[in-house]
Amino acid sequence: ITIFPGTPTLERWRSMELINMRSFTVTASVELGEGDRGWLVAHGDQGGGYGLFVDRGELWWLHNDGKGRIRRLAGGPVGTGAVDLAVVVTAPGGFTWDVALTVGGEERATDTGYRMLFPMSPFEGIDIGIDRRSPVSWEIYETDGPFPFTGVLHRVRYDPGDDAPDSAWRWIDTLREMGAQFE
Repeated sequence: ITIFPGTPTLERWRSMELINMRSFTVTASVELGEGDRGWLVAHGDQGGGYGLFVDRGELWWLHNDGKGRIRRLAGGPVGTGAVDLAVVVTAPGGFTWDVALTVGGEERATDTGYRMLFPMSPFEGIDIGIDRRSPVSWEIYETDGPFPFTGVLHRVRYDPGDDAPDSAWRWIDTLREMGAQFE
């Protein structure tokens, strides 16, 4: 799904379908000037969520596990001009995500073991260029409010990937096969 600037918060259920028990990639196509900063994407709220943002000239991933733990990953300098900034989230199993940040297609940082968000969290849908409602990060909200992106945000694209190996969705075919034996 591609989300364009000015789009209202993407509905919660549709947003969850893009990330639930699976790998996914989020790519923001932007133009950056000196000092531009703010949220590229924010999905969730104080009860759990994640976001991708630019601050102090760097790309950042923030993950709120919903249990009071906030983790950040710095993706290094973003420079100025037109560039695609992305987070590649892989679901290796064990209800966890591994994360890679890319700038212009170049991998800049990786980290592992982020707690997968499910089944109810995040309670809020996806915002691009701002974090409109209950914030994913109170710390950012207290200093910058909804932290609107000050550069040019052309679009944000979500590409859902494979289901996690231990995803319940992978069991559906197995259960159908088992049930067919009794027909």
